Amino acid sequence: MFRGGFRPRDSLSGMSLLRGAASRRPDPEPLELDDARVVAGGTALWLVALVVLAVADLLGADVHGWWMAMCGCGIALGLLGLRFVARRKAAVRAR
Repeated sequence: MFRGGFRPRDSLSGMSLLRGAASRRPDPEPLELDDARVVAGGTALWLVALVVLAVADLLGADVHGWWMAMCGCGIALGLLGLRFVARRKAAVRAR
């Protein structure tokens, strides 16, 4: 039946997985977060990184231009995210 003496263990078979599903605990409720604060925090971190890179560049460090461009993209996407979160929150309230 199985070549080379390989036999699947019972704990890995599909039946044991199905039996374990009945004794599974219920899923926890999702956490309620303030999405705007999370997105604003990420945007602020990108802004801090941009300022640090700008200061390092002024002090003569070898700062690649694309690093600063990535910080700018992170800030721009964060601002778009803030707008998205605000519109989503308004739409949820309207329901």
